[in-house]
Amino acid sequence: MKLLLILTLLSIAFSSRADNFTVNVVGVLKDDKDAPNVIQYYTDIYQTVDIKPSFTFYPSQRGLKMVDEGVLDAEAFRLNVVGEHFSELVKIDEAIGHIQIGFICLDKSDCVVDETSVIGVLSSFRGAVDFCAESNIKCHFIKSINSIAKKLDTGLVDVIFVTDIEAERIVCASKLDSFQFTPSLDHKLPLYHYVNKRHLGLKDKLEKSIRDAKNSGKLAVHSSEDILANVSCGKRVTVIRR
Repeated sequence: MKLLLILTLLSIAFSSRADNFTVNVVGVLKDDKDAPNVIQYYTDIYQTVDIKPSFTFYPSQRGLKMVDEGVLDAEAFRLNVVGEHFSELVKIDEAIGHIQIGFICLDKSDCVVDETSVIGVLSSFRGAVDFCAESNIKCHFIKSINSIAKKLDTGLVDVIFVTDIEAERIVCASKLDSFQFTPSLDHKLPLYHYVNKRHLGLKDKLEKSIRDAKNSGKLAVHSSEDILANVSCGKRVTVIRR
């Protein structure tokens, strides 16, 4: 009887956890065409550990803070350099995909960045903080897609340092029609899934699930220069390789 009671309590506890597991997706993807793919990917990944997650789309810094504090359970994906700054996050050591980073400009010469460049960066691109500091360049962090596009249109920034997750939306928000994109030298960076430390027990199982998904051709994020060469709003982006 005691064993039956223990098993029942464990079952109730696990069901509660499974029904109340929330994954945060960076807010910039909330209305993006790729959001359904991200949600389906993590729904499938967590199905292998008997969890049916729900999803939120909080702004970059707020979402990370909520996962770090344990208010939310997991962060869909972040660069390693971002996750390192949060002590209560556990990285799942199997990349869920890659992002491409680079520079959007109007004139090819502006995409060659130096100490005189006025560089705009979306605040949601938290990985740029370390990049800008290490490269000794001054980056101006701007909160919204529309604001950063307007600053490029009016010449208030020379170039935008961006990920391909954000690039298409910036280009489409601009009033201009033609752009240049130069990939950074280390232009593809791995993205990782993070969980709060209280879910450390899921680490090995999630790594296997992500690895199995990758082996079957499934990624949470698909990075490709073709995305920028064929933006949905029909504007022209010329990809310039150094």
